[in-house]
Amino acid sequence: EFGFPPASASAAAFGGEGAVVFGASDEFGAALPPTDPSAAASHPPPPNQPWSSAEVGGSAAVAAPGFGTGFGADSGFSNAGFAAAPPAALPPAGSPAVAHVVTDGSYAEAARAAAEKRREKASMPQAPPSTPPPAVPLSSLPQEGKEDAVSQEVDPDVEEMAIYFGIDPKKEQDLLWIAKQAIDADESTPDEHFKGLVEQHRQARQPRQLHPLSPHKPEPKVGEASFEAGPLGLGLVDLNDTVIVNKVFADTQASKQFVPPYTVVTAIGETSVRNMNRDNVIKLIQSTPRPMVMHFEPHEQIQQLRNMGFEDMKAVVNALESTAGDVEKALDQLTG
Repeated sequence: EFGFPPASASAAAFGGEGAVVFGASDEFGAALPPTDPSAAASHPPPPNQPWSSAEVGGSAAVAAPGFGTGFGADSGFSNAGFAAAPPAALPPAGSPAVAHVVTDGSYAEAARAAAEKRREKASMPQAPPSTPPPAVPLSSLPQEGKEDAVSQEVDPDVEEMAIYFGIDPKKEQDLLWIAKQAIDADESTPDEHFKGLVEQHRQARQPRQLHPLSPHKPEPKVGEASFEAGPLGLGLVDLNDTVIVNKVFADTQASKQFVPPYTVVTAIGETSVRNMNRDNVIKLIQSTPRPMVMHFEPHEQIQQLRNMGFEDMKAVVNALESTAGDVEKALDQLTG
């Protein structure tokens, strides 16, 4: 399509020696030799094609339209396909096609000028990036500054409840929501529930450390519990396609780690137990080396019914089991 004759074509069609050029320098062709305007005029581009620099060292090679590449004597190609095109005048000076080119057609000079500007810009001293002032740690403030930094209005009832659960109202304001929840909770909610929340969130904000007996395992986080040798202290039951904790026995490893009852066992170590039944979960527990990490998450349907005010978890579990986990049917059964 480009009018190239066979590779055996004479090199005379190129008007002398030359070289194929694919960008002779990294500064927009700044290393190209000067262009001969008269030679460029003798080989105008085909119509409707962008003008491209074709003259390298004064040879008569012609660039392919849109590529800006001159073919020299050793290329084995002919410019006959381009020479046959009717001549076309250069776009008028100042038009968008040549707005970035000097008016005498010297593309190499324009490229040199652009490269020089880039070098000048690169050599100009750059202003250092602005940096914010360093933060002042709370520990470095004077005593009155500390008090101003942490003092906030706390409801007297919330403050009293916080102290009851061992929360420092001034230093542990991020835990005051537990005291508020305890005030609004039903009287049947045991104190152990809120004490467990306090301990869990205190552990969660502590830096993670390596497990003392298994250095390659991290310490358990919220939603996890690590069990050493001995009984776990968990009661497990099947509930539809999950295994849930239906009882946490007192003074056991589970109770000391505040494993919440009526949560789903999701994994043992790195093994998922979703869709396993109770018997297979127990077998996996028995075959897993200790220390063993178990993973738990809230049971969605149980949590929905608890939020509706149902506190008899045994009845809730039975209703969900008999209705295959349908919350609406379980609600009808609990209220019927």
